[in-house]
Amino acid sequence: MEKTIFVVGAGKGLGNAVARKFGADGFRVVLMSRSAEHLADYQREMQS
Repeated sequence: MEKTIFVVGAGKGLGNAVARKFGADGFRVVLMSRSAEHLADYQREMQS
């Protein structure tokens, strides 16, 4: 069973660092942010 983490308040600092760590450990990561534009940037960063 795949585990999921929800990161509320995704941003360039702590939120994305937590997302990267859990993603590297096999979690499915769901990011939430006030800006759809920022979310698209974060998604590109994490997929590379």
